[in-house]
Amino acid sequence: MDIKRYKPYIIAVGFLAVFQYGTAQQLTILDSTGTTSLRGISTLNANTFWASGNQGTVVHSLNGGKTLNWQTVKGHEKRDFRSVVALSAGTALIMAVDNPALILKTTDTGRTWKTVYEKNKPGMFLDAMAFDDPEHGYCVGDPIDGRFWIIETLDSGNTWAEYPLLERPEAKPGEALFASSGSNIQFVNQQDYGWGFVTGGLTSRLILMGNNILIPPKATQLGLVQGMQSKGANSWAANGKNWMIVGGNYAAPLEDSGNACISTSAGSSWITVPKTLGYKSSVANWKNGYLCCGTSGVAVCNQQGNAWKRVSKTPFHACATTADGKVAYLVGPKGSVAKLVQ
Repeated sequence: MDIKRYKPYIIAVGFLAVFQYGTAQQLTILDSTGTTSLRGISTLNANTFWASGNQGTVVHSLNGGKTLNWQTVKGHEKRDFRSVVALSAGTALIMAVDNPALILKTTDTGRTWKTVYEKNKPGMFLDAMAFDDPEHGYCVGDPIDGRFWIIETLDSGNTWAEYPLLERPEAKPGEALFASSGSNIQFVNQQDYGWGFVTGGLTSRLILMGNNILIPPKATQLGLVQGMQSKGANSWAANGKNWMIVGGNYAAPLEDSGNACISTSAGSSWITVPKTLGYKSSVANWKNGYLCCGTSGVAVCNQQGNAWKRVSKTPFHACATTADGKVAYLVGPKGSVAKLVQ
């Protein structure tokens, strides 16, 4: 059953953070009264977003957050949906992480859900799902048989094909993915490489995937904290040649060193960002820079990563922005949903 929560009030959190470009940004809490942990977020436009989390929870809005439509997916009340993709106002996919891994799809704004992918296999753990157009998308998971799990859809998520073993990139010992925000995947549209994902743990890398099977994956060691199961890259944002990867040590969210790296040359060279105002589990393009969030709070920075402003100390797991970079939605613990407008 859907539960609609009409927003009775708006709370301005923290302060109006004025970025170096002079744009005021106000974080508005839309809800924070639940018990769920929300980690998946996908925006279509300023009015429409979908979010997902544990306890089988899905929430969406079609009017810019004025009304939040909450739902517990029937039959999946104990599942953790850590990634969501909105294909239209009424069509979305949600991904449940562990065994059996699941992807469900709705075409009627959540009234009914259909299982479009299910995999029961030891070690199965899906981490992120992303689409580069309404038909084509990927989902990635932790290594099985020493290689990262990858599935692909060409028909809007109705069917999924598993990459053969030898076409999946090899993982190094202790290397995996973080399902902290469902935002490990990005599309880069290069001549040889079309998309990629970031890893963490004992090793943290960016792995770019070739446009065909004749082009082997290209792996780059990242210059951020790693070497422990709680450390490494969590999220990736790409805007042309400007790329930013964030993460850190989720077990120590206030540690503020080596939590991000940045490239202004489409990955040809990287610079480690000295300070990020704490651990960050999600990053998204935001005007002439980036919006980041984590259990350490919300912050914005420029494309070079050398000018940061804190927006709020409120913890959030994931953020997503509209295509024009003017509106963002954030989700986090205790059913937190927020909106940021510049």
